[in-house]
Amino acid sequence: MEMERMEEMRMDEMEMEGMEKMGIMA
Repeated sequence: MEMERMEEMRMDEMEMEGMEKMGIMA
């Protein structure tokens, strides 16, 4: 269960970073 939660957190972090990069590039 914890492993799944960790993966979800990591995915969210990656999405957040992607959004930031997109915002900087835009």
